[in-house]
Amino acid sequence: MSPLLRCASLLSLLIILTPCVLAALEALQQEDTLQAAAAFALDDACLPGNENSEKGACDLSLRQLRLAVHSQQLSQHTQNERVGSDDPTSEIDVVEPGVAAWKQCGGKDYVGPTKCHFPSVYTCTLETEYWSSCKPGSVDAATHSEDHTSLPVPVHRAGTESLPVHLAAPTVAHTLPLGHPWASEVYPKHKGFTLWLVEEFDKPLDLDKDPIWTWSDGGLKEGQVRFVKEQIKFQDGKMKIEVRANHGHQQTCSNAQSEHVPHKPLVAGEIRTRFNMFRYGRYEVRMKAPSVQPHNPNVDGNFVSTMFVFRDASFKHWREIDVEVTGRAPGAISTNILTADYQAKWKPSMQETDYPISYQHMNVRAEFHDYAFEWLPGVIRWYVDGKLVREKRNDRLAVPDKSAKIMMNLWIYHDAKPFVPFGGKHLDKDRFPMYAEYDWFRFYKWDGDHHYPPADMSSKSLTGDDMYLTSNNPCDGIPQIGEVLKYGKKLKPCKATCR
Repeated sequence: MSPLLRCASLLSLLIILTPCVLAALEALQQEDTLQAAAAFALDDACLPGNENSEKGACDLSLRQLRLAVHSQQLSQHTQNERVGSDDPTSEIDVVEPGVAAWKQCGGKDYVGPTKCHFPSVYTCTLETEYWSSCKPGSVDAATHSEDHTSLPVPVHRAGTESLPVHLAAPTVAHTLPLGHPWASEVYPKHKGFTLWLVEEFDKPLDLDKDPIWTWSDGGLKEGQVRFVKEQIKFQDGKMKIEVRANHGHQQTCSNAQSEHVPHKPLVAGEIRTRFNMFRYGRYEVRMKAPSVQPHNPNVDGNFVSTMFVFRDASFKHWREIDVEVTGRAPGAISTNILTADYQAKWKPSMQETDYPISYQHMNVRAEFHDYAFEWLPGVIRWYVDGKLVREKRNDRLAVPDKSAKIMMNLWIYHDAKPFVPFGGKHLDKDRFPMYAEYDWFRFYKWDGDHHYPPADMSSKSLTGDDMYLTSNNPCDGIPQIGEVLKYGKKLKPCKATCR
C-alpha cells in the first residue's frame, strides 16, 4: 500500500473512532466524579434523620456533584498546605510567591522603599496599595534571584504582635472557576485577584437546587414588585429578568421580614447567592437595562436594574455596595454605598450616592455595557466599560468589612403621594413586560482575603453573624438563625410557606 493510501486509511479510522474515544473519556470522567460523589453520599451529612444536613444535599445533579467533589478537593488541598500547630485554634497563614498579602509590608500605611523584609522569611515588593509580589528569602537574596517556584513558607502569628502582619492563605489553582464558565474561554486577569466564580447564563440555572445561587421571594415597601422565581428567565444565552403585571402571586410574608408586605401590582425577579460568604474582590457584570417601551430605548421611565452586594440583615448590620442603572435618563448610572446598624428603615444618612456617568452619547438601554467594582479594605472603586468612574474611601461612611451576598434584580418604584422620583420621574410611561438582560457575571476573589469566600464554599465555616437571618426565601431550605431586632424588641421572623 502506498504511503498516501496508508495515511488516508488511518485518517478515516481516526475520524470513525474519535466520537467513541471522546465518549469513553467523558464516561471515565463521569465515572470518577460519580465515584467521588458516592463517597460524598456516604458521609454522615447524607444519612436520614441528620438535622444538620441541608435540604436536598443528597439529591444533586451531576453538575452539582462535581461542585461538591471540587469543594471537598479544595478543602483538602487547603488543609494539606497548612502547617500543624500545638494549639488547634491558632491561625496559621502561608505566604506564597507572587500572591497579594495585605499589610505584610504595612499595607496601605507602607511608605518606605519598594521592598520590605520580614525577618528571615520572605521579601515583598509593593506593586500597588493592595498588592505585593512576594518570594521567600532576604532582600539581598531576592535582588539576585528570580526564582518564583519555591514552596510556600509558613508564618506563625505568635510573637508578631508588634508587626502589622495579616497574610493571605494559599491561593488554590483552579482548573476552572466555579459556576458555569466556558472551558475554552480565556478570561481576563487582574493582578492581585483570582477568578473564582463565573456565570455565562448560556444554560438555565436550577435556582431551587443550585449550590451557589437561589432566588428571592422578597418585596420592597418602596417598590411595586414582588420578586418571584418565574420572572428569572434564561434565553438566548442570557439571563433576563422580566417585570410584568401580577396575575396571582399572593404571598404576603417573607421569611426574613417581621411584618407583612402588601399585595404588589407587578412581579419581577431577583437572583442571589445563598449565603453571606463574599467579601473583598472584583465584581463584574455585562448587562443591558430595560427599554421602558418596546423598541424605543430613548423614552425615560421608571426602573432600577442592579448588580450589588448586600448583607440583608438590615435589623442588625445593613451593608450594601451597588451598581444601579435607572430609568431617569438614557445614561443614568448610580453607584451607592449603604451602611447602618440596628436600623430597620432607610434614612438618607446611611447612604452615599454618586452619578459618575450620564453621557448623552451613551444609552444603557440600547446597548450592553460592562460594570464592575473592586471592594477592598478601606476603598471601593467603580468601573464602567473598564474606566474608573468613582473611588470611595473611609470618611463619613466606612467601607463595609462584613461578608455579603451577590444579588441582581429589577424593580419599579411606587407611585405614592408625594411621589419620590427614585428610578426615574416618568412612571406613567412604563409599559410591560420590561426586561433587564445579563450576558455574564464574574467574581474575582482578592488574594489578600483569607476568610471569604471559604475555600470549600461551605456555610459551615461562616460565623453566627454571617448566618443571621441568612435567607428571606422560605423555599430554599436554608433555616433561619436568630431573631429580628426591631425598635429595641426581639421579634420572630414571620412564617411563610412555599407557594
